[in-house]
Amino acid sequence: MWLCALLIFSQLGLKNPLPEKLKPNTGLLWKVQGAGLSQPSFLFGTIHMIPARDFFFSRAADSVFRLCRTLVMEMDISDPTLQMKVLKAMQMDSGITLSSLFRRGQYKKLQKRVGKFGFTMEMFEKFMPIVVQQNFILRHTMGSEVKSYELHLLGLARQMEMEVVGLEEVQEQVKALRSIPLPEQAEMLKKSILRPATARRELFKFIRYYREGEIEKLLKFSNSKKSLRNSLESLLYERNRRWIPRLKGLMTKNSVFVAVGAAHLAGPQGLIALLRQDGYTVEAIPSF
Repeated sequence: MWLCALLIFSQLGLKNPLPEKLKPNTGLLWKVQGAGLSQPSFLFGTIHMIPARDFFFSRAADSVFRLCRTLVMEMDISDPTLQMKVLKAMQMDSGITLSSLFRRGQYKKLQKRVGKFGFTMEMFEKFMPIVVQQNFILRHTMGSEVKSYELHLLGLARQMEMEVVGLEEVQEQVKALRSIPLPEQAEMLKKSILRPATARRELFKFIRYYREGEIEKLLKFSNSKKSLRNSLESLLYERNRRWIPRLKGLMTKNSVFVAVGAAHLAGPQGLIALLRQDGYTVEAIPSF
């Protein structure tokens, strides 16, 4: 989710058939039209943090971005007060600390491991374990050069003086994160620290699926994680349903470029399927 990432970083008529290499239900860039829209809008699936060497933003995506009047993201990251809101919202309830979620010996072992990567558990004593996990993955797996699609798009939007809009407020996204019980978050953190090779291998698999535009595999991958499976309703599907009327209102006004986590696009409860159910034509645009 973008909240964790924020903390870490403090020619298109398309009437021709899609090329054979673009399989059904794959792609990161999608064109939305019909249902009374006077101009098309576009969906783009992001990954919130990615090693700089794996970052790409295709010529097709750049071209359609420049046709749009509004950039829509999960949250309005142009808001100068957002970072302080996130810092406050990501803290656990009073009386709960990171160390209280582990046995003493276990906590000391984790402290020793993370110390090798330039930070301490104490830095995040009041924050949810998922925040620490994302920081560990960033430092251990991604290396020193990391890029964010959201920040890249925000930079382009500022150059073009585009309107920037968020689909939800900080508290709405935090509520989704809190659907993962703290003990389960703590277990996720422990596994990432004690089994770094596994965490690294899984992240690289996720990135490979992303670069290949395999959004259905991204969703299936998330669903395969026991720690996430029971929370996907809150993390993805409920938010998708909440976003649809907001997106419809924005798309009616002008052409918008919607950039959200790629897993939000996929599946029968994804944004693509929900928009199609409401009468929109949603077609993949080759972008590799």
